[in-house]
Amino acid sequence: MFRSVGIERYAKAFAGIENVAFFSLQKDASGAVSTTRDGGFEIADRTGKFETFDDTAAFVDSLDLVITVCTSVAHLATTLGKPTWILLDANPTGSGNWSARTARGIQRQRSTSRRNSRSGSR
Repeated sequence: MFRSVGIERYAKAFAGIENVAFFSLQKDASGAVSTTRDGGFEIADRTGKFETFDDTAAFVDSLDLVITVCTSVAHLATTLGKPTWILLDANPTGSGNWSARTARGIQRQRSTSRRNSRSGSR
């Protein structure tokens, strides 16, 4: 499975939002960006000017928010301290709600830690 959400889904979800500029961070996606623009969604693509990941970092640093499905961009953006939304195309666990499953896992981990600290084991 590819980690990908088609740009048309972004366009549909974010169309009509005023006073916001959208930028593509996906290299080699100029065709999809152009098609999306032709469909009425304003999005700029400056990735043709990116030669290194440092160029990507400099551009990401100028943004207010990064919305991505790409983990490398997500890691980069969060390292730079940028608010980042990571969108998932499918449920990563196969069933159930990922955040709820994560929260339960954290609760289990905490209760196990408390039990271990009371009994003196680590």
